[in-house]
Amino acid sequence: MGKQKHDEKKAIEDVEYQQPEPIYINEKPGFEQDSSQNDVYSLEDDSITKYKYFGPLLAVSLVITGSLNTIVAKWTDTIKIERKYFNHPFFQGAVMFLGEFMCFFVYLIVLLIQRIRWKNNQKYVEGGFSSVKKPSFPRINPIYFAVPAICDCINTSLQYIGLNMTSASSYQMLRGSSIIFTGILAILILKNKLQCFRWTGMILVTVGLVVIGVCDMIWANDAEHSSTDIVVGDLLIVAGEVVHAFQVIIEQKLLNSEDKTKDVPALLAVGLEGFFGLLILIIAMIPLYFIHVSSMFSANPENRLEDAINAFWMMSKSSEVTWSLVCNVLSIAFFNFAGLSVTKFMSATTRMVLDSIRTIVIWAVSIPLFHQAFIPLQV
Repeated sequence: MGKQKHDEKKAIEDVEYQQPEPIYINEKPGFEQDSSQNDVYSLEDDSITKYKYFGPLLAVSLVITGSLNTIVAKWTDTIKIERKYFNHPFFQGAVMFLGEFMCFFVYLIVLLIQRIRWKNNQKYVEGGFSSVKKPSFPRINPIYFAVPAICDCINTSLQYIGLNMTSASSYQMLRGSSIIFTGILAILILKNKLQCFRWTGMILVTVGLVVIGVCDMIWANDAEHSSTDIVVGDLLIVAGEVVHAFQVIIEQKLLNSEDKTKDVPALLAVGLEGFFGLLILIIAMIPLYFIHVSSMFSANPENRLEDAINAFWMMSKSSEVTWSLVCNVLSIAFFNFAGLSVTKFMSATTRMVLDSIRTIVIWAVSIPLFHQAFIPLQV
């Protein structure tokens, strides 16, 4: 009997001295507690990534903005100012990076809003404590994003030169080759394993690319470019896609860090790439002005490889050129944000598959808009 009373007394003492549960910020009404996020406040914790339609929304945005970007770029190439086409691939690349760099300022605005929300949430931890840290920049060296930016510079320059020499639909179809190169690099670098049906898809894409090349050689009826120009343009586009595959693999490595303090939001990643890319091309356009090439690759005065002065002159003469470049800036900003978000939350391969879907949109628009010939074999 005495032992039983002693046990009951000890149990009561244990209850009296039981430590209270800690109070966290996320216990504010309307928030769900997630113990895995108590140590670091992520910029994307309270974003739309929690919604079930976020993935499909990203996919649709990628297809629409990507299609618009290619169509606008081709539209710019077809504008004539005093019987001269706007043929400035490196300048257009710099404009593209300007659009990406705009995402950096959007990121700063979002970060400021998150910090204000974090500060307001402190009111709900009176008498308690929180291990959630103040929103801040990821602990990653920004210079890392210079590597994919360099790849993007090379890829973009090759793409715009190739686009000047071939049709918009062939350009977009050939960009599907990135699926092949990304799949191979994912095996070699990321150590991913591809299932048989993925290999089958890559083989079918390869066959399709060969068909496109043959069609461009046989049925080329472009009054501005010879069949040789078109084939060279196609090869430049494929070469650009090899570089693009390296770019998206590097981006996936940078974006998918297991350390939450080094988790880079897609907006910041796009902004940093835009900054480095814009800086690189601005510097590169200085020596490019003094390089003279064949008329196949340049329609600039004295066949300069790039003539930024002439590009600004054309913009001053044609509001159509100016507005097309503005549309390019906006479309590329949304497109790259959607693309890097897909890479971050899905995979690089998924991004390439979605990117190839917009081919049908561009092909359908190019026939009436740019008077491209309808070739049944390309279907």
